[in-house]
Amino acid sequence: MISFANADEIKSFAPLIKKTIPAVVSIQVKSTKPFNQQMFNQGALPKEIEKFLEEFFIRNQETLLQSVNSQRFNQHKLPKEMEKFLEEFFNKEPSPLITDGSGFIIDKKGYVLTNYHVIYGADKANKIKVVLQDGTEYDADIKAVDRLTDIAVLKLKNVNKSLPVLYFGDSDKSEVGDWVIAIGNPLDLSGSVSKGIISARGRNIQSGLYDDYIQTDASINPGNSGGPLINMQGQVIGINTIIMSPTGGSVGLGFSIPSNLAQNISKQLIEKGSVSRAWLGISFRPVTANIADSLSLKKVNGVIITGLETGSPADKGGLKVGDVILSANGKKISKKFRLPMIISRAPIGKSIKLQVIKNGKSQELKVLLVKRDEDTASLNKSINYNFVKKQELPKTGIIVVTLNNNLRKTYSIAKDINGLVVLDVKKSSSVYGILKQGMVISQINSFAVKDIKDGLKIVNSAIKQKKKNVLLVIDTGNSKNILTVSLD
Repeated sequence: MISFANADEIKSFAPLIKKTIPAVVSIQVKSTKPFNQQMFNQGALPKEIEKFLEEFFIRNQETLLQSVNSQRFNQHKLPKEMEKFLEEFFNKEPSPLITDGSGFIIDKKGYVLTNYHVIYGADKANKIKVVLQDGTEYDADIKAVDRLTDIAVLKLKNVNKSLPVLYFGDSDKSEVGDWVIAIGNPLDLSGSVSKGIISARGRNIQSGLYDDYIQTDASINPGNSGGPLINMQGQVIGINTIIMSPTGGSVGLGFSIPSNLAQNISKQLIEKGSVSRAWLGISFRPVTANIADSLSLKKVNGVIITGLETGSPADKGGLKVGDVILSANGKKISKKFRLPMIISRAPIGKSIKLQVIKNGKSQELKVLLVKRDEDTASLNKSINYNFVKKQELPKTGIIVVTLNNNLRKTYSIAKDINGLVVLDVKKSSSVYGILKQGMVISQINSFAVKDIKDGLKIVNSAIKQKKKNVLLVIDTGNSKNILTVSLD
């Protein structure tokens, strides 16, 4: 295997490009589904818009340098000519949209890996055309897709010759500062190559549940989506997927799906036609300094459980709302090792070891994971409450009363819920406008609360310990949520 690992010895990237570029393809899709914001964010543009933007920027190059800056774009202030064109484009009668993207061949049988958003909208009536670097064209079918990771596998039709193939490298071994090459079809310019370095690892840019991107400054533009990010050994370590840019073009902020994730997903899509993931059944959020203070945690680490689905693996395994998960299978929860990624890669039908803090004490729990139902299960789904405002728990500004049968009827509170009912919240409270009348506080700082006496005891204890916050668990019956309250 050719190695170009020593940057001082690199005189040209040409040998590396010659070795890898034949397996990179251009993908053209004619879609009847509407163009959407996600497609734009991920770099897929209809040809009509691509052509206009290219001509517009060439035509107005000097003027734009003076009149159009990133601040104006961020504030959605576009040149009038551009606004008019986009308004007319989106208001005209729907017609098939032609979008261009990239991909690469991963198997001699004709399997091509790309992004799901590249082939979004394609169906049996709308052919996908794949073009190799030597000009050979193939029609392709969609083998299978995984929307959660934005990955799709295509199968070329009528392959009658040996195809060039790219092989996966180990993305976990890639380091910040490593040289990388991006190859693709930006703005319909097939076989375009750019170089750069890995700028960061494990990026979570809030584009989805399983964000775990490699960030690179190699130039990536609309049309590069689905193309490979290649290391100096000629191996694929990422799929170029998303860019961040105020103008829609490359500003050195490109993001690629790591090859270890892409390889696992593509293998399942080819072999089974779908992806199986393990499921835990919780919602959560990172532990903050306020939460750590409330629970007397020594470090601001891990995630705190904010919601738990009844009958889920987490529920059966003894986890509770308010528990803090520090690690899973020996991996500390962090920006690099995010809980959704660890769970999704864990074996289904086997137990995962969780290091948990419950009621102030650290312990290890084993939770048997089951298969995630993609239609209903969620690791981090949002919990919505319909709140309105109305004994005070010391220094919180929260007026409560012990739950009784009359209050159960008044606020339709389930029989299995116990705790303190919120009657009012003072304007001076940190949770004024958030905590509402009729809500039930079932726990404070991970301790169960049955009556006013319990509540006063726990809060007063926190005040004596000079804590700045207490943590409340709000129980609605269908779900639970966590609220941090300032003791000020």
